[in-house]
Amino acid sequence: KRNMNKTIETTKRRIIEKGNLPIDNTFAIISITDPIAEVAKLDYDCPVYRFAFDDIEQWCQEYPHLITFVQAQGILKALLSHNKIIVHCNEAYSRSPAVALFAERYLGFEWLYKNYDHFEPNMLVYNSLIEVYELYKETLPKE
Repeated sequence: KRNMNKTIETTKRRIIEKGNLPIDNTFAIISITDPIAEVAKLDYDCPVYRFAFDDIEQWCQEYPHLITFVQAQGILKALLSHNKIIVHCNEAYSRSPAVALFAERYLGFEWLYKNYDHFEPNMLVYNSLIEVYELYKETLPKE
C-alpha cells in the first residue's frame, strides 16, 4: 500500500525555523506548537497548516489542551491534500512522529529518515487521527 510518491518527514521546531531546509512549493508543512508558545516562524513558499495542543496523552490541569477532534480533522485534511509533507513539533519526539506514523500506516506515506531510537509517538494524537480517518474513510477518494 506504500506509495513512493507520498513522503513525510519529521523535524524539530528550532531546525525548521532556521529557514534553510530544502522546502519548496511542492511541500506542505504541518506545524504543531504548544498552546502557550508563539507560532513557529516558517519562511517557506508552501502551504502551512498550524495546530496548537499540548504534548500529553490525557487531560490534566497543568496542560489542559489536548488535541481536539477538529484539529485531527485538519491534520487529516492536510495529509490528504499533499504528497510531500514536513511535520514539526518542538522536539520531533512525540506529536510529529504520531502524525508521521499515522500517515505511513493508514495513508501509504513513506516516512523518510525515520530513526526508531529518537521518537515515542503521542498515542492520543495517533488514535485521534485514526478515529477521524475511520469516520471518513468511506468518503475519501480511492487511489
